[in-house]
Amino acid sequence: RRSLHRDCYAVSPATVIRRFPKLRSVELKGKPHFADFNLVPEGWGGYVYPWIEAMSSSYTWLEEIRLKRMVVSDECLELIAKSFKNFKVLVLSSCEGFSTDGLAAIAPTCR
Repeated sequence: RRSLHRDCYAVSPATVIRRFPKLRSVELKGKPHFADFNLVPEGWGGYVYPWIEAMSSSYTWLEEIRLKRMVVSDECLELIAKSFKNFKVLVLSSCEGFSTDGLAAIAPTCR
């Protein structure tokens, strides 16, 4: 029901979907912890969009996404809002790349 990936590059979204077909909650961590101290080059990675795109067609029942140190675009938040009908929880810890427009798109769809 729940999957934690401490390094979003250690496994592909397709592998997670194949191994865990009934997930309701996903936790992903992107950049290493020293990114919190600006020690990671600009544009290094940690993009969550490929994960959301893969999960949007495979986990339509997903209820919770927890992200840490990931790059989350407004487009990504809009895709979450459209794709997961029972969505309840979104946690963005030390994430970047989104604006209030993205948050406004997802807020009305959370249960």
